[in-house]
Amino acid sequence: MSEHSCKLCGSSSVEVIYNGRIRYGGVGSWTNNDVKMYECHECGVIWHDDIFEDIDNFYVSPEYREAVTGSADAKTFYEIHDGEAANNFRMTGTRIFRGKVVADIGCAAGAWLDFLRGVASEIVAVEPSLAYREAMRKKWDGGGGYIFLR
Repeated sequence: MSEHSCKLCGSSSVEVIYNGRIRYGGVGSWTNNDVKMYECHECGVIWHDDIFEDIDNFYVSPEYREAVTGSADAKTFYEIHDGEAANNFRMTGTRIFRGKVVADIGCAAGAWLDFLRGVASEIVAVEPSLAYREAMRKKWDGGGGYIFLR
């Protein structure tokens, strides 16, 4: 067991389930140092401790999205991810989303959520990066059926 408590439920029944390098940004990019992954035996959530000293500012900065997709530009994001989102939608179908509240934490510019519009009863979009907030704000302010949490 670990000295950590669960980030979600507060349980002390937590175990280190992995200690090694993890993906940082896009596919093929890895952290320089090992990162411990924890699992809560009560609620099942899995997490790791922050890997950056100033994690809040990192996720808000363009640097984060540039590390993940190579660009912090919404147009480039759509070019990269629209096909992927369409394929995911074909694989899952609509049944599991119809009439449900769908939340995408780290939604970027919302390519996946665009496919769920009209199927989900409500869409909650959370994106910390300032680089994509404008694209999401336009969808939200434009009455696109999104609840955009800043």
